Amino acid sequence: MTSILFVCHGNICRSPMAQFVMQDLVDKAHLGGRFHIESAAVSSEEIGNPVYPPARQILAEHGISCRGKRARRIEIEDYYDFDLIVAMDRSNMKRLERILPSMDKCRMLLDRDVADPWYTGDFEATMKDVEQGCAALLKEVMNVEERLRIITTGGTFDKLYDAIKGELTFRESQLPRILQQARVTLPVHLDSLLAVDSLVMTEDQRRMIVADALSCIEKRVVIVHGTDTMVETGRLLKATRQADDEHVFVLTGAMIPYSLENSDAVFNLGCALASVQLLDSGVYIAIGGRIFDADRVHKNRDKGVFEEVDDELAT
Repeated sequence: MTSILFVCHGNICRSPMAQFVMQDLVDKAHLGGRFHIESAAVSSEEIGNPVYPPARQILAEHGISCRGKRARRIEIEDYYDFDLIVAMDRSNMKRLERILPSMDKCRMLLDRDVADPWYTGDFEATMKDVEQGCAALLKEVMNVEERLRIITTGGTFDKLYDAIKGELTFRESQLPRILQQARVTLPVHLDSLLAVDSLVMTEDQRRMIVADALSCIEKRVVIVHGTDTMVETGRLLKATRQADDEHVFVLTGAMIPYSLENSDAVFNLGCALASVQLLDSGVYIAIGGRIFDADRVHKNRDKGVFEEVDDELAT
């Protein structure tokens, strides 16, 4: 389910208009079960008040009810409860910077301010802006629901042989070339987060990967990671995610770099891309043709393979 919170100054005009217009759009598209939509204020002055009568009237003229809505102020907890926080203007965005721990979930409804009809008195113009913005947002979100994210962090998978230095090193990610070669038709967003050997990955870098993964708006996420500490990152991600988190995370990597002959990189990536579309929410490792729960696997370095372990041994 995708959760959206619309915000404006007082939560009595623009943001409730957006909330109920968006709800109307998803209901008419029979998508109600896939969205949770609310609205809130960045100020406290209108808390508890109903939707402003002219705003309620313009909604009613479009066949939309806002019955029962009362203004509330956005809280820090909303950052963790919602996937998207959508502001009506730049002033709202500035206020959000002072309220929320991060702005990574925040955006404006349009690429310009939606005029506040409290001051302009033109509720019809604001309604047109809200309808335009909500229609575009719904289309964008539906595209995102079909999209996968691939987070690249380095590892053997992405290493290239440097003929001058005589060693394997990192340059650009190999993922764009692999996806083109494999003729992948899925919509994919590539997130080149790190380029580091997992043996020298710091705990701060590991936490960065986890934070980046958990903040993804895409629900299906593949993480390309070095195999030596892939399990550690998977376990940290599983321990950090909330119980109701709906993401499907699949970590994968390679024993031999894509750039070298007999690499397992393409096969493992293909398994990960298929797995992430079929598995229930959770954290998994897909490698060597097998899928493991992230906290029930270890890398057997003597054999160079991943093996399932019992719960009591997965420490």
